Amino acid sequence: MKARYIGETVRVTGDVNGQAMLVEKFEAKKRGRFKKVWSQQMQREMWEERLRN
Repeated sequence: MKARYIGETVRVTGDVNGQAMLVEKFEAKKRGRFKKVWSQQMQREMWEERLRN
């Protein structure tokens, strides 16, 4: 995920625990605004849909 956004402005939301970060939401800046490109909720929904099919 992160490699796609090298050189771009991003915002990462989550909890820091020592040197690790539990990421809740990953946003990239597009046209002057941040757009959510990944979140734990999006990931859960994707896996739930895959399990249903």
